[in-house]
Amino acid sequence: RAVFGQTTDDPLLGAVEVVAALSGAPSTVSAAGMTPDGQRILTLEQTGWVPASVRRLVIVGGLDGTAESTRAVLEALRWFKTEAPAEVQRAWSITAVPCAYPEQCVTGSTARGRAPADPPIFPPEGGFYSDETAPEPRYLWRWVAFQSPDLVLEVRSGQTLSWEISRSAIALPLDGPPPPDGTLAAAVSAGTPSGLAPVAAVRASTSVVGAPQMLRSLLDAAASVRRSPLHDAINQSVRR
Repeated sequence: RAVFGQTTDDPLLGAVEVVAALSGAPSTVSAAGMTPDGQRILTLEQTGWVPASVRRLVIVGGLDGTAESTRAVLEALRWFKTEAPAEVQRAWSITAVPCAYPEQCVTGSTARGRAPADPPIFPPEGGFYSDETAPEPRYLWRWVAFQSPDLVLEVRSGQTLSWEISRSAIALPLDGPPPPDGTLAAAVSAGTPSGLAPVAAVRASTSVVGAPQMLRSLLDAAASVRRSPLHDAINQSVRR
């Protein structure tokens, strides 16, 4: 049973393409990697030149293994593209992985006996893209870094909105405990992710209906966020 209300043979792709087709960015459907069964880890990206004054937000859904967190990401992106104030749209470039585990997002349950680690362990160690059991976190780890984000948002399914704030994001006027060790939000905000530099990160638990307000609250809170050390590190590596 597909959970996205699409009629295509690939309901997740259909749902992502619907949001991509809305006016504005992000509008390019790509992929961060592949699952062991050959399914693409779909991304929505903004391609082309981004002004230096624009801040970059990376959103990742589905790490909790639920279809609801993927739908929440897509609803948040729909709000950003169609209802967000023009000044907010101009201030931010957003790229997203709506679903880290495509099998769960399409069916709403574990497919073929595979389930995400609980919780996924970041940073991943060894194996990487050739890992036979869990390549998804490895693809995501590299993809997130090379988006040059200034802020990372991990979206989880929840009945009410709650926040987990990494140490690098404590200046944001949001309330919540730090994300658990081993999560994406915790790992990218400390040390040298992918051999580069950290970036502020938060985890949000939200319902699908509440996802637009969640994203609006985050962007309001991060209005004065500066370019991240990770963003600077990527820029320096490109210049070499």
